[in-house]
Amino acid sequence: MLQLIQHQHIDFVKWDNCVKNAHNSLLYVHSFYLNIASNNQWHALVLNDYEAVMPLIYRKKYGISYLYQPAFLQQTGIYSAVQLSKTDQQNFINKAIGLYKFIEININYNNEISSIEHLYIAQKNNFIIDLQQGYSVIKKNFNTIFNKNIKAANNKQLQYQECNDADAVIDLYEQLYANRVTSFKKSDFDFIKKIAAHAALHYQLIIRTVTYQNNTVAAALLLKDDYRLYNIISCITAQGKKLCANHFLYNALIKEFEGQPLILDLEGSDVKGIAAFYQSMGAINQPYTFIKYNQLPKLIRLIKK
Repeated sequence: MLQLIQHQHIDFVKWDNCVKNAHNSLLYVHSFYLNIASNNQWHALVLNDYEAVMPLIYRKKYGISYLYQPAFLQQTGIYSAVQLSKTDQQNFINKAIGLYKFIEININYNNEISSIEHLYIAQKNNFIIDLQQGYSVIKKNFNTIFNKNIKAANNKQLQYQECNDADAVIDLYEQLYANRVTSFKKSDFDFIKKIAAHAALHYQLIIRTVTYQNNTVAAALLLKDDYRLYNIISCITAQGKKLCANHFLYNALIKEFEGQPLILDLEGSDVKGIAAFYQSMGAINQPYTFIKYNQLPKLIRLIKK
């Protein structure tokens, strides 16, 4: 039986066990991540006794609840220990549509749903690298430009370093990109700082920087679970671009974690230049699905278009 469970009645132990043991497990849908990202504003669709689950992250506007995708939380959708049939997956989506008249969410890379009336579906890019292959194998997939830029960076006296100051990296990211990504709010950066603090306590936070003459010119903040390294935040300064610091950073990151049973999840991107950079290091696209459903009253529907 598929049922809606209100946030206050969710069994978080069972929820997290389901997510952790899911064949398509992702860190974003562990209860701690959802609680912080949504300020506890999420409910659960649960199949039987937590055999499969789907979070419903909601907001209210004009007195109407709707589903949305928080910043720094790439994929939600349906999670289960075994692959669900397409019909069972569709039942989750149909249930969500029956509960909410407006939905804009990303379901995960493993979910397969059918197009239905009023439901818009689009694919989004997410590039990954299997680190277990080992650096020598991964390097064979670097393209000519990536190899050329690594060689150039290696001659620039750049330093690849471990960093423990998550707030400083997040502040740098905000400083560099907040004006470009206008959908980000101050609360979004506060949220990811809380996620990083929680992850640090549980040895799930990895921060690496590239410095030049004692100045940070590139940085990556990653979260780690048993399956993946999640490239949550990546930033580079204007000077860093000239120094090919990102090429230096990711080459060193791959070297550091090569051979481990982990996927380097690069978290995107649909931006042409970023996608080209990830593809230049041989990353494979593992797309996920964006869905939009709008059956709000006509006047409000125009506002939310």
